[in-house]
Amino acid sequence: MKRNTLILLALSLIFVACRNDEESTLCSINVNFSLNVNGDSLERDSMKYVNDAGNKYMVTDLQMIVSKLQMVHSDGTLQVFDKSVHFLDLADTSTYRWTIEDVPIGIYNSIGFVFGFDSTMNVTGAYPDPPISEMIWPESLGGGYHYMKLNCRWLSDKELLPLNFHLGAEQMIEGSDTTVIDNSFMVTRTSDFEISSKFDNVFEVNVDINKWFGPGNIIDFDKIKGVSIMESHEIQKIARDNGPDVFSLNKKTVK
Repeated sequence: MKRNTLILLALSLIFVACRNDEESTLCSINVNFSLNVNGDSLERDSMKYVNDAGNKYMVTDLQMIVSKLQMVHSDGTLQVFDKSVHFLDLADTSTYRWTIEDVPIGIYNSIGFVFGFDSTMNVTGAYPDPPISEMIWPESLGGGYHYMKLNCRWLSDKELLPLNFHLGAEQMIEGSDTTVIDNSFMVTRTSDFEISSKFDNVFEVNVDINKWFGPGNIIDFDKIKGVSIMESHEIQKIARDNGPDVFSLNKKTVK
C-alpha cells in the first residue's frame, strides 16, 4: 500500500510538472498608455496647449477604443487576438493599462493594434455593456461605435468655444448607393522582440494629442467653427491620415 501511494504521488508530481510546463508556453502582456501633448503629460482642463494652426486649447475629456491586438511571429505566422478590446478614459488612470492573456511565448517581428474597431467588429449592439455601450455611434451616420471622443475648449477672439472631436465610421450616400467608410487604422511597431514567461512583457504607447491636428494635415479650429465633425468626411479623413503619427508603440526595455 505504501509503495502504491508513492507511485501515485510520483505520477501526480509528473502531471503537475507537465501541466506547469504547458502553461509556461503562454503568458500575458501589458500595453501601457501615456497621454501627452508635445512630450508633456496631458493635464485636463489646462488652457496651455497650442496646435500647429496656432489655436490655444484645453482638453476636458478623452475616451478612446483600441482593439484586435496582433503580432507576427518570426516564422511569419500572424497571431490575432480578435476578441481583444480596450477602453481608455483620461479620467480613469486604471484604464491606462491593457492586459492581454494567453499570448504564446516566442520571438516576434511586429506588434500592432487597431485604433477604434475595424469593420468586422464595429457592429451596433455587439458591446451591450458600459463603458463601450456608451460610445454608440448614430445609425444615421453608419452605426457602430465612436472610436474616440476628444472634447476640448479653445480660445477664439477671447471667447471659449467647444470642440467635440469625435471619430468613427462614416456613411456616404450617393443616389441609391450607401457606403460605410471604415476610418479605423493600424498602429504598428516593426522590430524583433521576445515574449517570455521569464520576464515582464510590457509595451508602451505614447499618445500625443496635438498630432491629431497636425503637422501632417493641419486642422485650424477657427475654420471649422460650427462644423459637425462626426458628419464631416473631410475632417474624418484628415484625422485618419494624421492618426498613425499620434501613436508611438515600443517595447519596454527589460532590465
